[in-house]
Amino acid sequence: MNSSLKTVRVFISSTFRDMHAERDHLIQDQYRERLVVTHEASTAAEPRRQTRRSTGRAKSAARRST
Repeated sequence: MNSSLKTVRVFISSTFRDMHAERDHLIQDQYRERLVVTHEASTAAEPRRQTRRSTGRAKSAARRST
């Protein structure tokens, strides 16, 4: 990845079982369109999915920053 690009991590949450199709649509279809937009703005985008492990890290980071 080009080091001059800013990275924006996009978090897509699906806390409900019936939201998986919507989340998958966002990642498969909408994410590609966003790559074009972010590329034109010299920004890189990364899709992120929440896992129990990442949730724990986010909470730990939030506690450290306060």
